[in-house]
Formats: sequence, structure tokens, C-alpha cells
Amino acid sequence: GKCLLNPGQSGPDFAPECLDADPGDHRPLVVLWGDSHAAALYPGLREAQKDSRFRLAQFTASICPPILGLRLEPRPLCPAINNWVIDTIGHLKPDLVILHANWSTYDTSTLPMTLARLNALGISKVVVAGPVPVWEFGFTHSLYAYFKTNRTDRIPDRLHNSMVERLVQVDRGL
Repeated sequence: GKCLLNPGQSGPDFAPECLDADPGDHRPLVVLWGDSHAAALYPGLREAQKDSRFRLAQFTASICPPILGLRLEPRPLCPAINNWVIDTIGHLKPDLVILHANWSTYDTSTLPMTLARLNALGISKVVVAGPVPVWEFGFTHSLYAYFKTNRTDRIPDRLHNSMVERLVQVDRGL
């Protein structure tokens, strides 16, 4: 409700804390703009700030991709939100803008217009991120199928947890 706006919110009411704003801070500014999928990137970007020196702004709204002029029935205020964000980007002049959304659910034919507008504002570094991985039958089922097909007892360290261990036990009939 502050930096990820919910569908019921009346407008682009982003809270002040959505922007690391200190007038004397000259570190590079990264703006994250998009729907709830973009908002999911925010914790990782916050974590990356520990090792890198940059400021971060988050302007995300569920069911509202960063595509200027796109009208969506379930999110009638999306154009107003995106207009506010692009105007704010114009004032902030960030060093990098990251656009992310669940692209497969939107008409992206006018995305080049958004990119051209960012370019016209002098934003030279824009990253269009996505899509995120999607497993046909869900992550747990896909992981189980991998172990069953490959007949392995070795669980990758990055996935080592009790849920994965339990899947292996189920397959062994324990």
C-alpha cells in the first residue's frame, strides 16, 4: 500500500519512503517500475545495496505494467499511475530504470513508446527484466520429477531444506 499500490487505491499515492531521497546524496539512483512482479525484485535490490553504493526508488502497482497509455479494466487508474511515475522519473533523472511485469498477461505492443519516452527524458540505462521462471506443474512437482528421473539422492545446496528432503523420502517410500 506504500510502494506497491493495491488495486483499490485511488491514485498514485506512493509514500515518501519509496525513494531513498537525500538531497546531498550523490550515489547513483535506480528506479524500479512495474507491477507486483517488479515489487518482488525489491528485496533483492535492497540486499544488493549492502555491497553496492546506490539509492533505490520503488514505484510499483499490482496489475499495472510499466507501459504508458495501457488501459486495463481491472486497474482503471493504471494510466494515471504510470503518468505520475514517468513524470517523477523525468524530475529524478535516475541512472538506471528497471522495468518489470508479468509481461505475458499484458499487451506489450506499446512498450516501445514507453522506452522512447524514457530515452527522450535522457534516461540512457533501462533494463527490461523478465519473465520469471514458471514451472508447468509447480516448483515442488518439477523438483520431485527431476529427482525421480535422475535417480539422485544429492540435493543441491541452494535447495537444501526439509521440504526437499521430505520429497526424497516420499519417493523412497519412507
